[in-house]
Amino acid sequence: MHYKSQIIFVCILLFTITSCSSHKHECYSENNKELKLRWGYFIAKTGKITGYQLNNDASLQKFGKTDGPENYKDSILIQVDGDKYCKLLFMTRDTILKIQALNEPGDSLHFIEYSDPPRNVRMRAVWNPINKTYGSRGFREIYDSLQTLVPVVK
Repeated sequence: MHYKSQIIFVCILLFTITSCSSHKHECYSENNKELKLRWGYFIAKTGKITGYQLNNDASLQKFGKTDGPENYKDSILIQVDGDKYCKLLFMTRDTILKIQALNEPGDSLHFIEYSDPPRNVRMRAVWNPINKTYGSRGFREIYDSLQTLVPVVK
């Protein structure tokens, strides 16, 4: 009888350990593998863009563009926590559904871009960071949240 209770205990323990370690977030699905979330700063006069890209594997890259194709750094800056990645992704999707277009003029602009090529979805919100307009409020909140992911270089 003692042997049977040990087997049950070991089975429960193994089930618990494997189920906890194999937890996969729903936003990492195969359907989302090309999804990209970009944000950054755009200077209209020069066409210079400096920003970051959050890939669907929760990796963060830095990118920039002057006159020509985009330049990516070869290395991944960081790997973002899965819960945080999913939260930011859902927050961005919700805001896009509420505010479907945002394009404020200005010389220096902030932007957020949501791109999902397999679903033919690309949305870009652009606003002047000097102006705190009602329409840009949701995207400003997302931008600030995304900026917390960027590692501070000392």
